[in-house]
Amino acid sequence: MDIRDSLDDDYLAQFFDAGTMSRAVGCLSHVLRLEVVHESSSSLTATAQVVGTAPTPYDVQFHAEVNDTSDWVFSACSCPVARLCKHGAAVALRLRGASRPASQPVWHERLARLNDDLARRAQSTLVGTRLGLEISRRPAGRWSRGTPGDFSMRPMRPGARTGWVRSGAEWSDLSGPVARSRFVPAQAEALQTLHRGLVGLHTYLVAGAAPMLDDYGDRLVPALRTAVAAGVTLLPGAGIETLALSDGPARVTADLTTRGEESVLGVVAEVGERRWRGDQVMPVGRPTTTLVLVEGDDVLLTDLTEPVDEGLLDLLLGPPVVVGAEDLDPFLIALGPLSRRLQIGSSDGSLEVPAPPRPGLRLRVTWHSPTHASLDWRWSYGPATCPLASTDALGGVRDPSTEREILSTVPAPLAAATSIRGGDALALALHELPHLRSLADLDVVEEQRPDFRESTA
Repeated sequence: MDIRDSLDDDYLAQFFDAGTMSRAVGCLSHVLRLEVVHESSSSLTATAQVVGTAPTPYDVQFHAEVNDTSDWVFSACSCPVARLCKHGAAVALRLRGASRPASQPVWHERLARLNDDLARRAQSTLVGTRLGLEISRRPAGRWSRGTPGDFSMRPMRPGARTGWVRSGAEWSDLSGPVARSRFVPAQAEALQTLHRGLVGLHTYLVAGAAPMLDDYGDRLVPALRTAVAAGVTLLPGAGIETLALSDGPARVTADLTTRGEESVLGVVAEVGERRWRGDQVMPVGRPTTTLVLVEGDDVLLTDLTEPVDEGLLDLLLGPPVVVGAEDLDPFLIALGPLSRRLQIGSSDGSLEVPAPPRPGLRLRVTWHSPTHASLDWRWSYGPATCPLASTDALGGVRDPSTEREILSTVPAPLAAATSIRGGDALALALHELPHLRSLADLDVVEEQRPDFRESTA
């Protein structure tokens, strides 16, 4: 009789008790990476991994001997039972009555390994104590950055009976490797990322205290999205009725409207079709990379497409800019450069914001003689100019991307030249300058140009 056929219920009952065998049936589908190490007509040795209640599958070794002098079965497992457990019995049930496994193609083995890894990853989101994050709100104080109040966050775990509790789920309980065996591993790992943001900014944390949102670093909302995707529950704490994360970043935009004889510029934070400003907004981070958006007791956490500087933040949190009719024209001109960095619209269609000035390249050629000329290259934005290689931002009006496009149309050696002599000066006058004058964004001015004429003799 083949060794596998010998592993029937009566034979296995000599080594595994009835309860173990019964529980082993439920483990059959959890046997992974079953590999026969040795097999003959009377003995069989195999290894496998069996998914259980731990974050990672248990390692199982199984050996059986069936002959005239000795009948015995032995299994070792990394589970707490360790010997002749349900996982070892499940391996025996998978082995018995099956023919020798045919050799599999390489692709089959590699995909099987991938499927095993995916199974373990899925298991890591199902086993262990769940985790939550409670965000609470308290009234604004003297040092608060906004009127909605101050917001803090702390980890939580389900209580023994109902609700959520913080005991046993403090940040100190989540910072070590043991957290992954106690809590849902994927959730523990996500909260450890938040904890690293905390310790990266602070040398110590007060035990039992709930850190403020400002304390978690500039990747707060992306880290929260990862935690929620792993199954971490967001819990509204004191002062909050509902709590949510935005699906994507918020945009900071400006709205230009007319109110009677006055023009009003209001800066808002937009998420989808909704808008917040003023006392509905709490900035988080320095520079601000996260916003807490508040409507009554409803709170939405969002990140930003890019950090907001203090000047723009002042317009977002403070009152709108109001301009009288007599200052409207210079006000709109001043908004032109700002519109390069901030989307400005007019919800009532009453005003049109001028487009920011397009850069132009200006070349001044000063002739000292027919064989010597000096070249002065400058960027021009209306009346404002700067040298070609200058780092002066001209009050933020410069557009580096368009400047690079314009400069790419000019031969690099010529753009780098400040002085030209000899035959190159003649080539400049007769060939280069006519070409440069044909370029749309380049203005050429010559001073004291010699009277170059074609020779007739």
